[in-house]
Amino acid sequence: MTAALVATVVVAGLVGLAVGSFLDVVAFRVPLGLSLSRPGSYCPACDRPLAWFDNVPVVSWLALRGRCRTCGARIPGRIVAVEAGTAALFCLVAAVVRPVAAVPGCCILLATGLALGAMAADGSALAPSVTIVGTAVGAAALAVAAGTSAGWGHLVDAGIGVGAAGLAGLFGSARAGRLAIRPGLGNRSGVADGLAALVPAGAVLGWLGPWPAAGGSIVGVVVAIGAAGAASAARRSSRLPSRAEIGRTAVVAVAVLAMVGAIGTAGITSHPRRGGSALSAGRSDPPPAHWAAP
Repeated sequence: MTAALVATVVVAGLVGLAVGSFLDVVAFRVPLGLSLSRPGSYCPACDRPLAWFDNVPVVSWLALRGRCRTCGARIPGRIVAVEAGTAALFCLVAAVVRPVAAVPGCCILLATGLALGAMAADGSALAPSVTIVGTAVGAAALAVAAGTSAGWGHLVDAGIGVGAAGLAGLFGSARAGRLAIRPGLGNRSGVADGLAALVPAGAVLGWLGPWPAAGGSIVGVVVAIGAAGAASAARRSSRLPSRAEIGRTAVVAVAVLAMVGAIGTAGITSHPRRGGSALSAGRSDPPPAHWAAP
């Protein structure tokens, strides 16, 4: 690993910590219709404004042992998990995704999925504005990467991924609507609500190409179905979230894990495409110059 790559990964991790802290704010405030900027950070239990040293990602939570400095109210572990998880995933993106110009766009789309996941973990309905804004900004960043170094074929594939995710979302929404009329089998406001998370995931999977997309999709579906099944089984013997909340969380988990799995698969295969579209993925790249006959 070169010094430049190490520096890129470290910077991505630091940015991820800050972004993760912002995602916690988004997950808490947006479903309640609150402003993201005013008031500043505060304790929801005692309304005390937080000083800057109580608002440092991960470090402050550890220093305060997960409690408010003033009232002692418990600070959910989900907050530090989102901060640390975002930092770790941003490091993964920076280490794997090439060209480097595509890293910001992939990170933004991944952060969009993480914000939706945090909302689902809190039992909140997913805000469409988060999906729309996050996907639009991430797609714009990928467009810049395509225009500067990656090639427009990648952007075409990302668009195909978004289209496929949209179709899957429409189909899943219609299916969830039919299940909703059958007691105990589904809830349109639960499963269908989570399908919006597939859109940013589709952009990332399309950009990375068919093999990473296939690997990521398998990882996302297998892990999320297993987790949802375990949660449903445990729900019979204890007070856990409703079927709608479990369904919503499972769908968002599929989207986020698919993105992570696709990025990991891209790192394992180490064969990024040099432009072109998935429609022409079967064509071989021209051989290196030193292979040419004299």
